[in-house]
This record gives sequence, C-alpha cells and structure tokens, in this order.
Amino acid sequence: MTISILLIPCLLVIAIILALIKKKDAYHAFVNGAKEGLSISLEIIPSVIAMIAAVTILKSSGIIDDIASFLRKVFPRGDYFAKITPMIFFRPISGNASLAILSDVCKADPDGLICRSASIIQGSTDTTFYVIALYFTSIGITKWRHTLKAALFADFVGILLAVIFALIFFT
Repeated sequence: MTISILLIPCLLVIAIILALIKKKDAYHAFVNGAKEGLSISLEIIPSVIAMIAAVTILKSSGIIDDIASFLRKVFPRGDYFAKITPMIFFRPISGNASLAILSDVCKADPDGLICRSASIIQGSTDTTFYVIALYFTSIGITKWRHTLKAALFADFVGILLAVIFALIFFT
C-alpha cells in the first residue's frame, strides 16, 4: 500500500486530534472557511469569465493567423515562428489554451524543434493576465500596472530565451 492512499485520512485524523487537544470547534472552523472560500470565489468569477472571453475573441478574430502569416514572410525561418506564434500569444493569457496549443504542436512531431520550443515557452513563462486578474482581484489590489509591466517583460524574456535556446541546442 502506498503512502499517498493513507495521507489524506491521516491528515484528517491529526486535524481532529489537534482540535480536541486545543479545545477548538473544528466543524465550525471548517464551515467558516468554506463560507470564506465561497465569497472569494464569487469575487473571482467575473475575472475568470473576462479572461475566457478574451481568449475566445482572440482565437476567433483571426489576428493570430494574420501575425503568423506576416512572420512567415518576414523571417528566414518563417514557418518556425508562424507555428509558435499562437503559443507566444496565448501563454500569458490562459494556461489551458497554451496547453491545448502545445498538445496540437507536439502531435505532429513530438521530437521536433517546434514542439521543443513550445515546451520551453510553456515551462519558462506564466499565465500573467490570469494570475493578475485572479489573485489581485481576490485580495483587492487595484493598482497593478507596474506588476503587469514587469510580468510581461519577464514573459518576453522567457519567450525570447526559449526561442534562442531551442534554435541553438535543437537545430
């Protein structure tokens, strides 16, 4: 039997024993925590819906395809840049969208340069807009412009270095 199967029941028993020792009402504390979690969820839901709408609009507008075809014409390795363009745009917005793009890119050639580049981008950047919308909204921070600038710069550096390292090490 693995330890992971016993871990959660053991943690529950430990929590109950500690509550009894400290003479705390564990059930009441649990219910209050659930109420707090529900109220925080209600504050966060509009931000999540806005992010989903933004991703849907970006996907259906065709702007990503236009940028990809422009990159195909401008750069000598245009096909490479055109195929990772959706990953570059959606990674700062949505983790699920970028994972779907990564999956599609890697289905064709799992050991190829484009799959490796997209994988490095996935691992070296974060869902900037999602994190700011979710976490800052949940704790009530309204002045986040400097955070956004720094986070987008970090995403830019991560994407740039991912492309450079992929081209250096995998071509």
